[in-house]
Formats: sequence, structure tokens, C-alpha cells
Amino acid sequence: MSWATPAETLTWTGTTVSQAELEASQGIIEMLAGTTELASDAGNISSTNLRHLKKANAYQAAWMQEHPDVFTAMDISQMAEGGGSGMSITLANNGVFLAPMARMSLSQLSWKAVRSIRVRPRNEAARRRIEAQYSLDGFETGDDCGSGEWRAL
Repeated sequence: MSWATPAETLTWTGTTVSQAELEASQGIIEMLAGTTELASDAGNISSTNLRHLKKANAYQAAWMQEHPDVFTAMDISQMAEGGGSGMSITLANNGVFLAPMARMSLSQLSWKAVRSIRVRPRNEAARRRIEAQYSLDGFETGDDCGSGEWRAL
């Protein structure tokens, strides 16, 4: 079974698709999402992420009906004719075989989000603990680490 059903696909896209078309589109979505239906069946995917995967599956299946060459097309993002050099083609990142709405749904998955890494301590006590851990106290004055002077290597 796929994440989306034919009924959900009809509701979200206005397009009637078969279960076989949903299965075909799910293969693409699984590959790009980095997860599988087995993971969702095991309860390893949150309800929010599952909703995004269902919509991506539905949008992809509807889009694939209008793009029957999805499994044989080249991924082109730009094509230009150069002066005497002939034609220039730039290949896109997933653009020819991934539906735009499916791409938007996949970008909403929690594990695809950009995350910040905190590099400063949250409070004064944590800052003091870190400073104490990396303190130069206890080194002899003549030691390279404890002299307090910077020397080039």
C-alpha cells in the first residue's frame, strides 16, 4: 500500500489515480524523502511528517499522469542555443521527475529542515564550567601552553 489513497489524491489534486500509479509515485517519494513505508508502519514517523509524505505521494501520482516519460526523461533545467558552439543544456536537481508540489511537501519533513547548532553556553554557570574546563591554570610559566605569549610555529 502507498501512503496516499486514490480518494485522498482525488480530494487534494482533483485527479483520479489508480493504486498502481500511487505505488509507482511512492517509489520516487521514498527515494527522495529518505524513508520507507515500513518506517511509517512501524510508527517511526510522526503524524505531521506522515501527512506531508501522503501529500507528496498524491501530488507525484497526479503529476506523473501528465508526464508519462518520468522514468525515461532527462533532468534538464536550462537549455540555450550558443553562437557557434551549438546547444548548451544544464541538468536540474530532480526537476524532471519530481512534481513541484511533491517537492514542497518533501521540504516540510522534519528531518529535511535546516537546524541550528548552539555554540554559546545558554547561561553564565555553563559558561564558567566550560572556561574552567579549558583553563590554562596549573601550567608552568615556561611551558608553551601556559606562558601567555603567542609564538609562531
